[in-house]
Amino acid sequence: MMKNGVKHEKMLVETFHMRELRTWYSDKAHKLMNGAIPKITNMVHASGLTGKANPKTDIIVCGADDSAGPGYSAIRARLSVKMPGDVMLSSPGGKGTANILQNIYRSSKGKKPEANTLPYFLESKMPQHVDETKYAEWKADEGDSAIAQLHNWLDKHELWVPFIFELLSGEQQFQDNKWAIASHLFCAGYPDKAGDGYCVPITNKLAKSMLKNIKVRLFNKGRGRAWPGVRRPSIAIDLKRNWCPSA
Repeated sequence: MMKNGVKHEKMLVETFHMRELRTWYSDKAHKLMNGAIPKITNMVHASGLTGKANPKTDIIVCGADDSAGPGYSAIRARLSVKMPGDVMLSSPGGKGTANILQNIYRSSKGKKPEANTLPYFLESKMPQHVDETKYAEWKADEGDSAIAQLHNWLDKHELWVPFIFELLSGEQQFQDNKWAIASHLFCAGYPDKAGDGYCVPITNKLAKSMLKNIKVRLFNKGRGRAWPGVRRPSIAIDLKRNWCPSA
């Protein structure tokens, strides 16, 4: 099962402010951060960031800014927290994925995608909900084809790296809310293992290093009690556990 960093990064922030209760695990996390981001003085949980989509930033790291004068604090980094193991980078629906494709094409090519191409009709291939009894039929008729077309479109336009970069950072999606754009990818690793965590800047080079470890698949989102027996199909982009920043 894919994991997110919600509980994990809350623990990191809480233990940072409660130094006397800091565990070896949070010490490890703190050292990883300090190795990548100098002069850290405090952290802020980014739960207050809101918008139409979940922000990529989980922790805002602040530190001294000597150039602005003594005692002045500035934002050093915006961390996207990941748990160790397999990670789901994103699971947007058809509309969300289509918006990402339009944004990265416009940013990379300097123009809008051609009309009637995947970024415009993908949304229609991914309905808001599908009856659970008909999901297998929809998957065979439409869903698997949509995943294959997404692969082909990214291959054709050479946009895999911008696609992964956008999933990590949210640079295009949150261009009107810069605090929601993640600047670093952070993982403290496992509590009982040394050397398996990382804190690295989100760059095209980092995105490129992930190419062989990315899997795109259909993802079933249950609609809860209000929609019994109904599934909301989405597109999940997974990062396999065997990836590491130095790979």
